[in-house]
Amino acid sequence: MALRWISWFAAALAPAVWAEEVVRVRTPAGTVHEMVRVPAGPFPMGTTEGRADERPVHAVYLAEYYIDRFEVSNAQYARFLTAFGRNADDAGHLLLDGLDADAQIRPAAAGYAPLPGTARHPVAEVSWYGAHAYCQWAGMQLPTEAMWEKAARGTDGRTYPWGEGIDRARANYGKEGCCRGDDSDGFFDSAPVGSFWAGVSPYGVHDMGGNVWEWVVDWYGEDYYARSPPRDPPGPQAGISRVLRGGSMSSDPYRLRATDRSGLPPTATYLIVGFRCAATALASTAVTTQRWGQIKRKVEEDNFR
Repeated sequence: MALRWISWFAAALAPAVWAEEVVRVRTPAGTVHEMVRVPAGPFPMGTTEGRADERPVHAVYLAEYYIDRFEVSNAQYARFLTAFGRNADDAGHLLLDGLDADAQIRPAAAGYAPLPGTARHPVAEVSWYGAHAYCQWAGMQLPTEAMWEKAARGTDGRTYPWGEGIDRARANYGKEGCCRGDDSDGFFDSAPVGSFWAGVSPYGVHDMGGNVWEWVVDWYGEDYYARSPPRDPPGPQAGISRVLRGGSMSSDPYRLRATDRSGLPPTATYLIVGFRCAATALASTAVTTQRWGQIKRKVEEDNFR
């Protein structure tokens, strides 16, 4: 058994050839998601260096999936609310707290619209129900916690999405210590999605450290890693809080580690909480696979015009 683990970790830590495939997926409202492919295979989930809920390190095998390159933006979410026609799901759960003073999406003459200058910023003040509803409506899903972590750190056990160490050219985060913003990275609040090209993950995913915390589908379980299934773990069957990953604009550097875990009740809405979507299979609205950067200008035109 020990030899199997040593062999597995040696393979996981070997130099990897990372995915470079990007597809465009068009939602029912006409917005476009740029998604990257994460190939099937194992990765070491968790760490020996973090808090108790990040342990033990355990081998997880995931089937192939796709995940958003960027956090869902205000422009995308406003168009969803307009097309959806209401700010609540079928059970009456609030999707987005548009009445909060920090909200960047407000009711408009024809549905909903982002405040001027915020269209490309990540949507925030969105509940777990709001994140889940958007992804489901768009023919996708919230990523599982395991999907999120593999997309953030690949298979080589790195600490941050970009590798080791942290500096303000790589992410939007706060001061040392909890919950205080810092504008020395250029942004006291959220940054437009994709602003930190030096901080991309091994698969080319942006803002997986900092900017806004991201909802994933799983219920939070402090001891779940000790009993997690080895293939495509779905998370606990029930709980009080849903998992958040990635840290935010006000987090200290420690919380931006790709293994860091947090959670909030699914009804919670905060300026520092957003999300991205994932998919295990692409809908018929997906278009031809292309290399990184070839479609960036077209995606911006579709989403932010």
